[in-house]
Amino acid sequence: VTAALMSAHGVDQPSSFSRQTSPLGPESLTAFDKNSSMLRQLWDLASQFFRTQRYAFAWLAILLALTVGESRIMVWLSYAQKNFTTAITGKDIPGFWTGIREYILIICIVCPLFAMTNYAEHRLATQWKVSLSRQLTHKYFEDRTFYTL
Repeated sequence: VTAALMSAHGVDQPSSFSRQTSPLGPESLTAFDKNSSMLRQLWDLASQFFRTQRYAFAWLAILLALTVGESRIMVWLSYAQKNFTTAITGKDIPGFWTGIREYILIICIVCPLFAMTNYAEHRLATQWKVSLSRQLTHKYFEDRTFYTL
């Protein structure tokens, strides 16, 4: 079917289904090789960052804990919303005020939690950027590399 469609549209049929060589030569990388190379480079950067930065693992653990806490709070918020909506629908006045109190409690917990998560995320990102900048400048200035560029 494919050969018939190709000949109908004037496209030359390949002589075989063997893998065609790249115009860049045999040393060109496939998509998998490029991705594995990028992942290897990322792993090298990340492992060096976590080895050299003093509290990087601590900040990462704090960030993960806060993110899990945010997820749990959002689940709690959805249950509170369900209970609140059920109380409104059933014209349950005590349930309505219980829902209002629960919403206020959740807001009092969520605001500082989101602020702490935002702070931890930006703190870790800033440490990462500073570490990369130091590595780059160190490699630039070592062995007078800047003269060969």
